[in-house]
Amino acid sequence: MQPVYYLTKNVTVDSLTHTVFYRESGEKTEPTILLVHGFPSSSHMFRNLITRLNNDFHVVAADLPGFGQTQSPAGYKYTFASAARVSETFFFGPDGVVPAGRAVTLLIHDYGGPVVFRLHHSNPTRVAAFIVQNANAYAAGLAPAFQSIIDYGNDQSEVNERSMRNKLTFETTKSQFLHGMPAVTLVSPDAINSCQYMLNTPGNDAIQLSYFADYNSNIALYDTWQESTGHAGSWSGLFKADAIRTHYEYLDTGHFPLEDPTALERAANAILEHLPRLLQL
Repeated sequence: MQPVYYLTKNVTVDSLTHTVFYRESGEKTEPTILLVHGFPSSSHMFRNLITRLNNDFHVVAADLPGFGQTQSPAGYKYTFASAARVSETFFFGPDGVVPAGRAVTLLIHDYGGPVVFRLHHSNPTRVAAFIVQNANAYAAGLAPAFQSIIDYGNDQSEVNERSMRNKLTFETTKSQFLHGMPAVTLVSPDAINSCQYMLNTPGNDAIQLSYFADYNSNIALYDTWQESTGHAGSWSGLFKADAIRTHYEYLDTGHFPLEDPTALERAANAILEHLPRLLQL
């Protein structure tokens, strides 16, 4: 088994320098998989997947601005577009973690979707494949729970803000991790508590409210992303290319499948079995 390194890298965008925390493992000569987390998590959510992939792939998982252990400077505006620009520089910049010219596989979860679809739109030749876990790029994929976020994006009133702040509570975080899980006693409380620790950090509430307020910018780009990925149609058809180059793995589990030991093994095995074929390695 390959070691996992816990690292930081300074990334400067628009004269603002971020200290990006990331986990890296595997030989850099192997194909690269970039793991991009969502709300309210961090690269910590990929800890168990990394160790299952790192004998076959070069794996990198970074904390987005405002999440985990990444530190961003005063004056930085927390939006999905700005997070994508920081990620683009971190991954593909002159001193990026991805070897020059290499096309990568991007595993996306939740917020990782809108960050990565922006990145793909501006760097289409650097993306060889997507692995999608509960990320969305279709209006039809917006669950009813998203309506309150849409409302907040349209009107940051006190009433709407209270609804958003409810999403930052321990009860909501716990529900995100446990809802839909076949065996909640197998879900590590460390995952829940590490996310809540971040949300409880002074000032982080304003960061998350900024992301909530900006979420409608993602919806406005859905058509553009569908065109840039070469797919259009129903929500279920977003990632369909053709039967030879697509694999679906349906997991009966919760929003964080990698916290479910059975789903974790199925996901890892599916990647190890099917990704080389999809990449035509």
